[in-house]
Amino acid sequence: MNDKPRPERKYLPHAFSTSVHWTGGRTWTVQCENAYDIDGGPPIDFGGVPDRWTPEDLMLASVNSCHVSTFISLSIRKGFEFVSLDSSIEGTLEHDGKGYVFTAMVIYPRIVVKSDADIEIARGYLERAHETCFMGNSVTAKVTMEPEIIVAK
Repeated sequence: MNDKPRPERKYLPHAFSTSVHWTGGRTWTVQCENAYDIDGGPPIDFGGVPDRWTPEDLMLASVNSCHVSTFISLSIRKGFEFVSLDSSIEGTLEHDGKGYVFTAMVIYPRIVVKSDADIEIARGYLERAHETCFMGNSVTAKVTMEPEIIVAK
């Protein structure tokens, strides 16, 4: 048995940046160094134009993609192989007396696994991803998950 204490893990800060360039009217472009530009604007409900990502879309996409990314990282680190993964998210935006805020987000991951034995493994990694997803932990909305895990046919 190894009684040596584990060294304390040091976590370094990471810096990220994006910029927004107004393109006229009520539209803009979101930019960062390592990805394609995203055309943005307010939701149609708030006077926006079609075919643009809204701040609300981007917020939900951030939480959902962080959840997926965390699940994939856990799976790779543990050598767990799954067949497919799709995930959607729905958010509820409500007025709190001061302004609009997301009050709830529900993530709907759908994972296809290779065998019945993989179902509980996938569920465990999903739960761990849900607990540790930094985007989900950074929002004030209640973030829940309703997973579907099925065996490939």
